[in-house]
Formats: sequence, C-alpha cells, structure tokens
Amino acid sequence: MKYTALLAFLFIAFGTCAQKVNSKKKIDLLPGVHGQIIGGAGSKLYLVKSVNRVQTKIDSVQIQADGSFHLIPEKSLNLDYYNLVLGEVGVMLITDSTEVVGLTADASAFRITAVWTGSQQTHMMQTLINELDPIVNEQQSFIQIANDPNLSAEERMDAKTKYNASAASAGNHLKEWIKMYEAHPAALVALMSLQPSTDLALFRNELALLNDKVGNTDLYALVKTETEKAEKALKQSTQQPPQSSAVSKGMQTPEISLPNPEGNIMKLSDLKGKVVLIDFWASWCGPCRKENPNVVKAYEKYSARGFEVFSVSLDTDRGRWIQSIEQDKLTWSGHVSDLKGWSSTAASDYGVRSIPFPVLIDQEGKVVAFGGDVRGPALEILLEQLLGK
Repeated sequence: MKYTALLAFLFIAFGTCAQKVNSKKKIDLLPGVHGQIIGGAGSKLYLVKSVNRVQTKIDSVQIQADGSFHLIPEKSLNLDYYNLVLGEVGVMLITDSTEVVGLTADASAFRITAVWTGSQQTHMMQTLINELDPIVNEQQSFIQIANDPNLSAEERMDAKTKYNASAASAGNHLKEWIKMYEAHPAALVALMSLQPSTDLALFRNELALLNDKVGNTDLYALVKTETEKAEKALKQSTQQPPQSSAVSKGMQTPEISLPNPEGNIMKLSDLKGKVVLIDFWASWCGPCRKENPNVVKAYEKYSARGFEVFSVSLDTDRGRWIQSIEQDKLTWSGHVSDLKGWSSTAASDYGVRSIPFPVLIDQEGKVVAFGGDVRGPALEILLEQLLGK
C-alpha cells in the first residue's frame, strides 16, 4: 500500500470556471471535486473507481489555464473509494455526491502534495496515511538493504530483523487506529495493510460494521474475499494431526515421492546435488499465495546457479491446484500432491502444522533452515550463503 503525506489545506479562490458563469458573481460549488493543481494547465483529471476489479473512468475534466478545475460528475456518486488520476499518478479519496471536495496539489509531485478538504472520510484516511508515511519509508530502506547482494549476510539479516520490528509496530498502530475509528469507511483502507489470517476477529468485526455503508464497493468485496479465505484456511487447519515439526537443522530430509499434475511420480531425491526449497503450500492458503512472489523472485534469480523449488501442495481439488500454479506463475517443474490435504503423507513425514512451511536443504539433502527463517528476504540471504557469488 502506498501512503500519501497530508499537508495543511489552503483554500484557493477559483478563477476561470469549467462552467459558463459570470466571474463577478459568487460561485456556488456543486457536489464534486474542485480545486487547483499548480503546473497542471491543459492536462486532464480522471475520476476512477474499481468496478468488478477493473479500474474504470467515471468522469473527467480539463484543468484550466490557472490550474483550477471543477469536476462535477454527471451521474450521482455512491459512497465509494475513488482515485483522482493525473497522468499515471492517482490520489485516493472517499466520497459521494453529498460532498463538495476541495483539492490543491502541484502537478510535478501530485501524490505527495495533494491536500484535501470538505470530505471527512478522506481527511481521516489521509491523517492515517500521514502517520504511517515515515514507517513505510523506513521499511523500504530495510528491504533495499536486505536485498543488496553487495552487503554481508549479517548486514542483510540485521535489516530483515529491523524490517520485521517496524512492520510489527506499524501493524499495532493500524489495529489501534481501527479500533478507535471502527465503522469508519477509512478503516477498510487500513485493513488492507493487515493480514486476516492473523487478525481474523478484527476483520470480521469491521466487515459487519461497514456492510451497510460500503458493502457494495469493490474494496469491501476484496477484503471480504480475503477474510473468507482466511476463515476457510483456519477451518481446514483444525484437521492437522501432527503435534510438532519433525524437521530440525542438519537432519537428512525424508524422501518425498508424489504425483505431479500430469500424474507422473516425482521424487525429491532426483534433485540431489542442488539447493532445494521444499515448499508446503495450498491454493486456499492466503499467506502461501502472498509468499509465492518471493519464491518466484528467488527462483528466477538463482535457478541458473543450482537452486530448485519442490512444491508440495496440501490441496484436495486438482483443478484449483493447477489453476493457482498458473495464476502465481510458479514456473518450476517440481509440483507434487497426493490431493489429501492435511492427510498428505509428506506433510505427516515432515510434521507440517501450518502453511506456508518452507524447508531449505543443501546439495546433500540436509536441512539448512525452515519455517519463518526461510520466508521473505531471508530466503535470498541463505541462497547467497549456499551458492556463493
């Protein structure tokens, strides 16, 4: 999620109007978005919102010679989450056709100079964004350090530790803010930076409180879908039989011999001599799907140096398993499953209690690290150590 700094709003008297009015008369602003964008003369502003997960232009207006604009939608706006887009940059607002919203900004730095007035919902959201901006910038610096191959493994691991601490601090701030302003439309935006799998009760409560206000919006539908996935994963996790992980550092990994999507048997031992990530996951597991881009990035970067991924799915639906492989662009060939869910023989052999459960093994098939120690930036740090420069 990208945050926008909130500045003090200074109302600017409008010069030339988009409508034909007598400039000597007082302008009665109609519901819509009005304001001034310095340096934006001649450019078009677009009002955009998500419709069935597709960003759709609702209306537009050309910015006048003095930078002023009056965007008054032809159709009445329902309370929703919109973006006002200039060029390729958008700023978010929460509004409907009961509000006269003001905006000032500089076209050269549209997002970070945008200042709103006239919309309590948008003001509340921007206040939160302003509070989180420094934390987000700090996290981005930690990510850059953690992914810098020119730094030592210790420096990158230290950056990962600091990132995790910063993320935890931001998460706690978001949760406290949501509890303070529950049932506010801006709370739904705050939820987007949290995980329903770890804060399921909070997500359920907010969805119930916001249903009457914004239940028909795409953003609400997206959060609801992710929450339902987390609920399903939690329900399935209660079927887990193992009581503790059977994996420990330095141990020789048990063989895994299971069918791939085509029904052909694939063996873990066939990959001996390579560094392998054994990745226990499932299509219905939200955290797994969010972790997949990290695995894809590592595979693309290190496969030529002897790194392979051996994905063991705890799915029960073959179609959904194959579909998720394609959707997440998991291009490696090592995909296996007996389609028995938590009753998978491999999950039992490795004592898998929750997923994602990654296990990184060296060229001899011995465990180097597993679980949270292999997720996120830590995976690339370990691969650099095992594969060398």
